[in-house]
Amino acid sequence: MREYFSLCLVMASTACVNPRDAEIPFDGDPLPDFTLADLNPNSESYEDSISPRDATGAVSVWYFTHATCGYCQSQFDILYTLQEELDVAYGDGMVQIYGINGAGSEDGIPDISDGNSLPLLQDTDDVDVWGAWYSDWRDLVLLDVDNAWIGLFNLTTHDLSDPSNLTEVREMVDSGILSR
Repeated sequence: MREYFSLCLVMASTACVNPRDAEIPFDGDPLPDFTLADLNPNSESYEDSISPRDATGAVSVWYFTHATCGYCQSQFDILYTLQEELDVAYGDGMVQIYGINGAGSEDGIPDISDGNSLPLLQDTDDVDVWGAWYSDWRDLVLLDVDNAWIGLFNLTTHDLSDPSNLTEVREMVDSGILSR
């Protein structure tokens, strides 16, 4: 797996490939746009409408989660710490991490938001970002500065509390920064 992401770094001008990429039909184009409300009361953008286009010019990481899931909450906390580290490494605004809560999991928002200020966008059946972006539960979808696909990393099988998995996500972010 490590060799795979190293190859992606070598090929930083192209999108990383994973087994599910065949299902992802974006071919370097920006992913479909949407607008969703940020429901994390600790976020600077609380109650604002957020779009991927708001992250144009930055590498963005989109975590598809269920706020009611304890494991998902732990991963969101690790992503919060990662956001702080990336802000120090690259400067505020160069990388932005977002959560996208699945429709029907709104009850867990107070728990997943506790002590965490990452924007948590609430998906709806009408918008269905999960479907539009071909995403599964616990996917991290990484986009480049033009909102185009960098890669996908699933946290169901790659717990971020394992330092090697966190390093792989950082390498994917680095590939997006290097491609600027």
